[in-house]
Amino acid sequence: MLKIKILSLIFMTSQAFGQASLDDAYKDGLNIAQSHMQKPVDGINNLNPSEAFKDPVSGKSYYTAEPPQMIHYQEVTQNDVPALEDAGRDGIDKNEATKEAWNSFGKPKIKIDPNELWLAKSSDIIKNAADITTATSSKPNEIVKNGTAAGVNCKEAKVCRIDLIKKTCNEEANTLKKICEKVPNITTGVKDFAYPDCKSVVVAQTCHGCPAGYGSIAYSDMVRWKDYDDVNICQKTVGANEGLECYGGYLIYGISGGNGHYVQSTGKATVPKKMHGRIRFSNVYSGSMAVTIFNETTGQTIPTAGPFTNGQVVELPFSETQDQVFRFDEPKRERNKWFVFSGIGVMILSFDHMYSEKVASLESWSETNCSEI
Repeated sequence: MLKIKILSLIFMTSQAFGQASLDDAYKDGLNIAQSHMQKPVDGINNLNPSEAFKDPVSGKSYYTAEPPQMIHYQEVTQNDVPALEDAGRDGIDKNEATKEAWNSFGKPKIKIDPNELWLAKSSDIIKNAADITTATSSKPNEIVKNGTAAGVNCKEAKVCRIDLIKKTCNEEANTLKKICEKVPNITTGVKDFAYPDCKSVVVAQTCHGCPAGYGSIAYSDMVRWKDYDDVNICQKTVGANEGLECYGGYLIYGISGGNGHYVQSTGKATVPKKMHGRIRFSNVYSGSMAVTIFNETTGQTIPTAGPFTNGQVVELPFSETQDQVFRFDEPKRERNKWFVFSGIGVMILSFDHMYSEKVASLESWSETNCSEI
């Protein structure tokens, strides 16, 4: 029991003594550090550049407070220093320190042997950088052989690699339906239409035939034994752009002798839809010509102010939607009146060659207010 108490006392005393020694050592080190902190500052403040840059052999100082190059300094905002560059090149030949530094680059005093051990190991580190960084080299650290280090002392280790695999997943896409309001783009204008195969007709009162360019449809000696009343109905084809009338049909009513009156006629004539038709009377003798005009398409007789006189024109009904067929009914014959000229004459039905109509054409469609579902 007594031994245990003595040991405890010794341990407590040595512990307290060790703690006191550690505090004293810390304080001594702190004092030494603080005493040396001021020495670099004092060295800088007490630095004499003229003494610091003096040649120990010749005693000449290479420092000057006002070097001649100061003439090139134009404060910190200057940006053009060609004079300073020229002075620098000139100083290489005239300044001894500059010449010495310049020559040392061309003729180094220290030559490096590429076979030195430290350089060979550096080369080996560069060559085996990949193995060193991944720690996969298993070569022992051997002595340099033939100027090249055999390897590095690393332990072979497992390297974890991540392989990225690109996969494409095919997913059925939903079909989108586009619904739009369609608006037509329509242009309007006036267009001319011409009746095809149009033939122009003239009535020539002569026994010598038709004018130049015309062919004869019919010839009639209106009154026998009289040459001056001979009639030729003549026609010619007209071009698409000629604004002439087109021939539809004719009727000739005259006296030939013997049985009295005679009639030459097409019997019927057609006026196309959208065309204005008319009848012209010519070569009418003795005042008037009695003829009945019947519209077979509508079943109506054309109301006229007949009998018709020479040069009279009768306008026919117009239809926008259908062709109209007209029939010519000759006048009633008067017996035993061979040389009575009442009712003798020529009737020609014609219609317009061209008509104009406002038309609309669909150019394109535009889409508005579109949505997808």
